[in-house]
Amino acid sequence: MVELETLLTSIASSVQASQDAIQHNAYTNFMKYFVSEKNNGMTLSEEKTRDEAFMPVLQYFKALDSPDNAGVAVPMVALVKHNSLVLEGVKVVLNVSGVPNGNHFMVNTEPINDEQGTEHHQITLEFKKEEPTEGMSRILSAYNRFL
Repeated sequence: MVELETLLTSIASSVQASQDAIQHNAYTNFMKYFVSEKNNGMTLSEEKTRDEAFMPVLQYFKALDSPDNAGVAVPMVALVKHNSLVLEGVKVVLNVSGVPNGNHFMVNTEPINDEQGTEHHQITLEFKKEEPTEGMSRILSAYNRFL
């Protein structure tokens, strides 16, 4: 048996870790469209420093109807859709049996357990994404510029 508080904290941490992994993956995929100026535009640098500049990867198009067959350089980041997976909400339903133990409620998450003195409960947890406060948004955007 485990304390209900410990179980809920572990589930919440797992949901947050999942969201962090999704955001990191979206960032990594987005940054593939930029190259480090230090590497002469050849590859994306894994080492990021505050003074490092990234330049967009360009795709060149010839405009056949333009004078002198002029070309146009278009950043590839502008040519693709950037929808990333986001957890808008997570719903977790737990079927537990439990007993009070002093100041804590101890639960068992194994399938229906008919031990003496246990009560059967269904616990529903809903985690919903909310936008951060304006102040936190500014701090996070400033912090992300230096990553």
